[in-house]
Amino acid sequence: MEWTTRNGVNGHKITSISNGRSLFLPVAGICGDAGLDRAGSYGYYWTRSLLTSYSDKVVCIVFGSGLFSWLGNDRYNGQSIRPVRVE
Repeated sequence: MEWTTRNGVNGHKITSISNGRSLFLPVAGICGDAGLDRAGSYGYYWTRSLLTSYSDKVVCIVFGSGLFSWLGNDRYNGQSIRPVRVE
């Protein structure tokens, strides 16, 4: 993982150790009851996995310039979903 800027947008570049391909995840923020929050500072991305201990939550990747973590988060929060195309 590498904190970087692409086209003026901060985010994490994640590079595969097996094939060298990379994926850029921008700090898109999170959309909650009060609207968009933390855009430009933090990225929140859902995985496709449910949190096994709580069926109403999903596994979520959270990151900023000095943070990269996994946590369980509510499914109703508006987090980015990053489509990935396999070539």
